Amino acid sequence: MKTIYYLLLATCLFQSCTAYHRVKSNKLVTKAAIKASDFYEEIPFTVVQGLPAFSIRLGQDSSLHRFVFDSGGYTVLSQKLIESASGKQRKSHINVKDGNRKTGRINIYKLDQLNIGSIPFEEVGFAEISFTESDFFSCPGIDGTLGPNIMKECIWYFDNDKLKLIFTDQLERIPGIATAIRIPIKTNNILKPLMKFSIDGQENYLTFDTGDNGFISIQQPLGDQISRDYPSVTKFGQRIRTGHTEIQEAVKLIKIDSIGLGGILSLENVLVSSRNSSSSHNLGIGIFDQFNVVFNLAQEEVYFIKRAAGSLRTELRTFGFGFDFVDQKLIVGYLYNNSPAERAGLAIGDELVEIDGKAFDFPDYCSFLNGFEINNKEEIVLGLKRGNELIQVKLKKEKIL
Repeated sequence: MKTIYYLLLATCLFQSCTAYHRVKSNKLVTKAAIKASDFYEEIPFTVVQGLPAFSIRLGQDSSLHRFVFDSGGYTVLSQKLIESASGKQRKSHINVKDGNRKTGRINIYKLDQLNIGSIPFEEVGFAEISFTESDFFSCPGIDGTLGPNIMKECIWYFDNDKLKLIFTDQLERIPGIATAIRIPIKTNNILKPLMKFSIDGQENYLTFDTGDNGFISIQQPLGDQISRDYPSVTKFGQRIRTGHTEIQEAVKLIKIDSIGLGGILSLENVLVSSRNSSSSHNLGIGIFDQFNVVFNLAQEEVYFIKRAAGSLRTELRTFGFGFDFVDQKLIVGYLYNNSPAERAGLAIGDELVEIDGKAFDFPDYCSFLNGFEINNKEEIVLGLKRGNELIQVKLKKEKIL
C-alpha cells in the first residue's frame, strides 16, 4: 500500500512539475519590453523561402543576423546564436510532442536586449527549438524567428510592394491606414493572433501565422467535409517538418467559392490546403500576394491594404510533381493525382538523371535548395532512373484545379 502511495505521489509531483514548467515557460516566452516612444522606423526585407527576412542585432554586438517574423510561434534563436549571444539566461523548459508523437524539450531563455533598426527590445523571452537547424532555415542563412512577444510591443506594417517593414507606436503614421480594412482578432495564452473565418456558414478561428509560407490551411475533419462540395486534388508524399522530426503525408488542395475573414473580408475562388497533422487552421503569408498587412496585436486588430497589382492564386497549374534531395540524389518527392506526371507514370522515389538533356549534380542540400528551379518552364523532358531501368518522360504544364 505504501509503495502505491509513493508511486501516486511521484506521479502527482511529476504532473505538477510539468504543469509548473509549462505555465512558467509560457509566461517567460511572452515577455519583451520596448522603452522607446514616438518612433517610426523603416527597414528593408527580402523574401527567403517565401518568408520576409530582415536583419537584427543582439545586444551591443554590431553583427547582423537574418530573422523572420513568426506570429504563430515563439521568438527562437539558432543554437549557434545561443552559444555566442551575451546577456542570455536559461530560465525554464517545456516538454512537447510533435506531429510524429516524438517528445522533445524546448529550453526557454531570457535575452537582455535585441535590436531592430535603432530600436532596442529588452528582457526578451525566447526558445531553443531544433527547427532553426533544419536545411530550410540554415541553407538561406536564417538565424531565428521573432514571435508575437516582439510584435505586441508596437505596430508592424508589411509593405510587400516596396519590400519594407515599418514599425511604430503611432497607427496614424502607417501609409494608407485611413482606408484599410480593419479586422478584429483575439490572442491566445502565448499571444498568437487568432482570426474568425467562415466557409459555407461554418465558423471557426485560424491562426494568422507569418511563419507559414503557404496560404490557407484547414484542419481535418473540416477539410474532408468541404472537399465533398468543391473540386480538389491530393498531393501524395509531401515532406512536412513537425517540430523535432519530419513526416510524409498526403495534402489535399481544395478550390472553394469564398472564405470570410473576420466577418468583414471575403476572398473569392480560394485554394485551401488540408492535412491530418495540422495543429490548427492557419492563414499564412500567401495573403501578402494581394494585401499589405498591419499587425497591431496590443489592440487585437489587423489591417489589410489592397495592393495595386497584387492578386491571390486562384488555380493550380503544374507538371504534377516535385523533387526532394535524398542521399545526394534528386528524386521525385511528391505527386499530384490527376496530373500530367501521374498520367505519365512517374513514381515517388524515381531518381532524376537529367532535365531537357542537362544533368544536375548538387554536392549538398543547400546547393539543391538554392540552385534548382523548374517553375518557369512550360514543357520539360525528364530522364529518370527506376531501379536499373532508364525512363524518358515529356511533360507539359496543365491546370489541374
